[in-house]
Amino acid sequence: MVKKNVVISIAMLIAAFCMSVWVIHTHMEKTSFENLEIIQPKLFKEVHETRIFVDEGGNGYGWAELSIPPSELADFMKSFVLTVGTDIIQQEYESIWRSSFSMLGIEIDLIESMVKIEENFTILLNWRSPHVARWDGNKWVIEMAWVDPDSAASEILSGILTSWLTVASIAKEYGYKACVMEMHSTTRIILPEWAENVWCNAFENEEHMEYGRGSYSLGRFTLSQENGRPAIIEEELEVLDSRYLIEIRTENLLENHAPLLITYSGGRPVENFEGFFSRVRIDLKFGRIRDAYLFSGDNVFENLTLGQILYNASLFLLNGENFSPSFIPVIVVGEEVGDWNVVLRELNRENLTLLAGEIVAQAATGSIPASIQTVWGQMRYRDFLYTILRLLRENSDVITFLPVPDGVLFWDNVIVEAKLAYYLLPDSFVLTGTEMVREILKNIYDENKRKLAEEICNWTGSNILYSLSFRPPTSEEVIESKRGQCRDYSNVYLAIARTAGLPSRIVNGWVESDWIPPAGWGFGATTTPDGKRVILHAWVQVFIPAVGWLDVEPQSMYPQLYVGVLPYSVYVRSNQSWIEAIASYETARGLI
Repeated sequence: MVKKNVVISIAMLIAAFCMSVWVIHTHMEKTSFENLEIIQPKLFKEVHETRIFVDEGGNGYGWAELSIPPSELADFMKSFVLTVGTDIIQQEYESIWRSSFSMLGIEIDLIESMVKIEENFTILLNWRSPHVARWDGNKWVIEMAWVDPDSAASEILSGILTSWLTVASIAKEYGYKACVMEMHSTTRIILPEWAENVWCNAFENEEHMEYGRGSYSLGRFTLSQENGRPAIIEEELEVLDSRYLIEIRTENLLENHAPLLITYSGGRPVENFEGFFSRVRIDLKFGRIRDAYLFSGDNVFENLTLGQILYNASLFLLNGENFSPSFIPVIVVGEEVGDWNVVLRELNRENLTLLAGEIVAQAATGSIPASIQTVWGQMRYRDFLYTILRLLRENSDVITFLPVPDGVLFWDNVIVEAKLAYYLLPDSFVLTGTEMVREILKNIYDENKRKLAEEICNWTGSNILYSLSFRPPTSEEVIESKRGQCRDYSNVYLAIARTAGLPSRIVNGWVESDWIPPAGWGFGATTTPDGKRVILHAWVQVFIPAVGWLDVEPQSMYPQLYVGVLPYSVYVRSNQSWIEAIASYETARGLI
């Protein structure tokens, strides 16, 4: 059951801003680690306390507190917050928190945060998550499983490595040669007071994962009571020792991971179709699609397939308050084909309603097509269902099309993963489709997508001057000022590439370099136990059909243009996942 979720450490917040300098020519600075065992390391601590309450309808709400006891690390974070700004810290942490839940297929539809620095350094959050538990006809089920295991394992490993390196670099800024970071976390999942026969597949297990010499995690689950309500309690300790290498790999995390499964009985739900549609929409959003969905209404107990759900969603769109559900059998026929050129198009309610009418007419014959021909291009039936459910939730006249992330689409006769669409979205710092971005594209656009990726890189490398700043600007502010650091070059590249229709993602990491940081920036560089000098850095990956993902250094320009290759060795990298892209968008713009 190891590592269900991301350990959201302070170090991840710091690394998110990537305050480092890019140096093309690197020379490894070797440091002697002889007699390392006798070094007394500095001990830093973080304490996480989380409570998740599940109500009688299976919806969740909760609060969390992350704090650092008095120490140099707490002092550093207080200073860091005052320099960067509490609004930016809160926004970044909300995005990380959303992503950690989205990784498990859980949506956060409301979140608030607060940073307190008067005594301990503390971050407080409260949030709401619909449909945390589902009724399967006999019992309630809470399943916390990675929706994308490979992506989740990679993200968790990079989080471990980033925390290990970042905290070590902060310790060295305060004169300590080594440090040990202890993260103590307690999570309580508190069930309704009437819950009976509570079972969890982790009750008898004690989790233990070795990361390498001196670094590990320990966890255990117990059943208790919280104000008269059953509570599943997880206690975890994660220890990171900067004196020794982290040796765990993503395959180790995948091999040792098992979904957390909780069941309990009592309180059969009675739901309406709006709530039912909401449950289905969230599963579609995260690519977690079930063969059938149980609708539990007044005197109704029906398992509905996606075809039946599409039929009923179409009826709901057509009839509104006069909607009357239908449980006639509906099968999906034909090959499911979707066109990439529909992605991010604005679809209007009128045309979608006309298509819904066609679906209803076809469903009366007992079947609907797997591919739907629209004025915008072919659309997979799952994508059409997802679009209708989003339209019903937003109650708007226009909606921006996004596909269900699982499966594939056709892009210029090339098969691509549908989840690539989420790498076209804007966020708080990457502003797409603006007048300034479109003006840049007018002068550099090229039909050849690989060539276009290079031209964008040349523009960022040629037009932005390197300048350090703590508070991150938006891509628009960087384009206007023509100044920025690695994260800012990257955000401008993302804004231009995504506007041009090229999926692109930011990459944060540590790269080998002999850069000596100026005063106040020492936390952006450190030396690893195996003697490698590394610095925090940010760059980009861009996706080209029939080629794949290419690394891009946005600070480069002709004749030394680094597209498809990097001018340095990467020690640790964290590629933005499509789930993180969703979380970043939702933090800035609201729910998809």
